[in-house]
Amino acid sequence: MIHISQASDALTLTKLLIDENYTQEIKEQYYRQDARKYYKVWGFDYCLGYTKGLPNNNANRSDAYARELVLEVGGKQALAELKKFVEHRKKYSSLTNCLNLYDSKEYQDEIERIVKKYCKDCK
Repeated sequence: MIHISQASDALTLTKLLIDENYTQEIKEQYYRQDARKYYKVWGFDYCLGYTKGLPNNNANRSDAYARELVLEVGGKQALAELKKFVEHRKKYSSLTNCLNLYDSKEYQDEIERIVKKYCKDCK
């Protein structure tokens, strides 16, 4: 039981450190540099069901939380559009199905469209 408590404490500490160090300026910088990557991975996480209740489930990893913070810069509408796209194309949340979606040209095109729409300064 101590190990679970220690892991929970470590995740809480990591979350606090990220919250403290991810200033708006830093989030914007990361967003502009890697928006495509963040959206692609977020959509994959969403396909697998990892984004649901992020603070309350096993997806509460520091990288997932950091990705959520960075994507705040693009706004909720961008994530809503990506969510809708993924929901219409996934049959079920299996690794194989989500990998096929992730590798599809259609998904790559949708990511590009979202980045162009929501990030005028992205590279």
